[in-house]
Amino acid sequence: MGLSSILLKASSYKIVVRDPFIGEIIITALNPLYIAWWIAFAPSFISLASPLGPLGLIVLLSAHCPLDAIWYSTTSALAAKGRKVLGRKGLSAITKAFGLILFAFGAYFVVRLALLLAS
Repeated sequence: MGLSSILLKASSYKIVVRDPFIGEIIITALNPLYIAWWIAFAPSFISLASPLGPLGLIVLLSAHCPLDAIWYSTTSALAAKGRKVLGRKGLSAITKAFGLILFAFGAYFVVRLALLLAS
């Protein structure tokens, strides 16, 4: 198997995916945190898109999915190269900063959902 292969194991099942794009989709879809994230935050996203009707949902998904791919690609590239450039402490600081940014986005959408449900 080359670098573009992804091996997924689930109990006694083994799936070999040679296309990294398809592998990323499978890994993301099977990630329980991904599912929990959509349960927690999708209502807020959908409420933001709802004034545009079905077009709003299409725009939301059309923007969100590529942004996920950009986020995953950027963070993995930075993690791979960052340790060499920044050292362990620098990479840890950047990882914490990104974590705080994600937490802030999450908190924002939770508050928006709470306000929406309260109104």
